[in-house]
Amino acid sequence: MKQITEKIYTYEDLTENKIPEDVFEVIEGIGVKGMATSSLHGAWVMILGEFLMKHFKNKYHVLGGEILILINKVPLTYLNADIVLISRKRLPKPTKSILEIPPDIVFEIVVSYEPNVEYKMKAYKEIGVLKQFWIYPESKKVIVIDKEGNKAEYPFNKKIEIIEGKKILLSRFKI
Repeated sequence: MKQITEKIYTYEDLTENKIPEDVFEVIEGIGVKGMATSSLHGAWVMILGEFLMKHFKNKYHVLGGEILILINKVPLTYLNADIVLISRKRLPKPTKSILEIPPDIVFEIVVSYEPNVEYKMKAYKEIGVLKQFWIYPESKKVIVIDKEGNKAEYPFNKKIEIIEGKKILLSRFKI
């Protein structure tokens, strides 16, 4: 269960490493504790990450495992994404700090109730994410959002373009 902190966090708190580790995300200065975890979620992140590495590692960094993405410095907002692709031209080398460059593509795996889905969809669009994939394994559907915010829903058994003509068929993953 997610809990909200009483303290209002700032970008200075972030850069000075003053935000406790149990704060998963910060939304408009308010810390959100707790993270949805399950073996199903972990399996999807791993298998999807492997697929993306195989097909995109030469042009993109494939980063997985709750990647911190800065949305706004004031009020401080950062979100965690399950997997991101970011061009090697835009990010020559991964760093130890929060990702302050918007990723090109975000993948989110939703296996349990997630209260901030709509907020995250809007935030990713506003920072310039080119494409978002919201994967719902239980209902075997994916919602794809383009850079303009247009949403399209697809079943797992339909090939969906990721980027540059490369497609994915989610039904191929037997989890």
